[in-house]
Amino acid sequence: MSGLTDFFMENSEKVGIVKYAPSSRFRGEDGNPIEWELRALSNKEVKELRKLSGKKVLDKKGREVQDVDTETYISKMVVECIVYPNLNDVELQNSYGVMEAEKLLDVMLICGEYNRLMNKIQEINQYHSTIEDEEREAKNS
Repeated sequence: MSGLTDFFMENSEKVGIVKYAPSSRFRGEDGNPIEWELRALSNKEVKELRKLSGKKVLDKKGREVQDVDTETYISKMVVECIVYPNLNDVELQNSYGVMEAEKLLDVMLICGEYNRLMNKIQEINQYHSTIEDEEREAKNS
């Protein structure tokens, strides 16, 4: 019989680093596309990113309220999920002439590459899957 201990941290499956090559333009010495290292975010991290992506808007009654700038939030989320390459590396930023990780990613990748990366990050963070989808995929593997 299952108990509450099934939910203890030590009994949960850990989400590790996922390797993925969003672009074929960056190649290693072997000529193969370089894999980036991506990670999932905790709900706590997502809440913090939402706070950092806030903007003040007027509601229907003309009162100032806090809202999330979706574009800023997504950009920050994508950057936070990237472990490698280190987008905060000053040398890397200087090579592209920018000074922020979000701006670096904007000039480093072309739009299709960025979209593929964003889709992979959403997959890693399980935005598109249900438990049933994952069970079905595990059975078919």
